[in-house]
Amino acid sequence: MIVSLMAETIAAKRETVTIAKAEYPYPYVVNKLLRVGQNHVQYILWCLSKQTGKIWNIKAYVLACIFNAPTMIDAYYQAEVSHDMYGQSNTPV
Repeated sequence: MIVSLMAETIAAKRETVTIAKAEYPYPYVVNKLLRVGQNHVQYILWCLSKQTGKIWNIKAYVLACIFNAPTMIDAYYQAEVSHDMYGQSNTPV
């Protein structure tokens, strides 16, 4: 599903691509999609598994997830570490 959508988006050459109601230049979108790796795919699948709301356009939603994964994955893991470390003392016992 994810790789197919990436390939479809890259193959459909046009001037701009709409992602999350915003227009992006085609070369910029291709560059971001080609940076998606295995860890991004795992992150995307995990995020999709946590989604509980109604998704009206699954194709657009997943494309937005793929497009944003390289940017958001670091922030996600930093937030997870901060959450796990909250309230822990830095002084050795």
